[in-house]
Amino acid sequence: MGPLTPTTQGQEATLTRATPSYLPKDIATLHLEVTEEAAGCLHLTFKDPSSQRYEVKLPAGVPQSPADTQDALYTTEYQAEPFGFIVRRKSNGRVM
Repeated sequence: MGPLTPTTQGQEATLTRATPSYLPKDIATLHLEVTEEAAGCLHLTFKDPSSQRYEVKLPAGVPQSPADTQDALYTTEYQAEPFGFIVRRKSNGRVM
């Protein structure tokens, strides 16, 4: 996992596979987008940056501005090698 860089609505990073999986159509690089949509809503998107695909537009009720992360009901933790992430409830520390 490359460094998490801030965006207008959250963070993003590039994920690169260190060794091939030897499965057909293996994707070596992914783009991770983390969008903090609301205090109780986190949106994770994994995309193949070398291949365009159709994406359904978000509903009109989804905020298009960044959420105030201090009001978030969750915390996020990232591990670069091997890649992993954890989303925890702030109220009790449970992993979601």
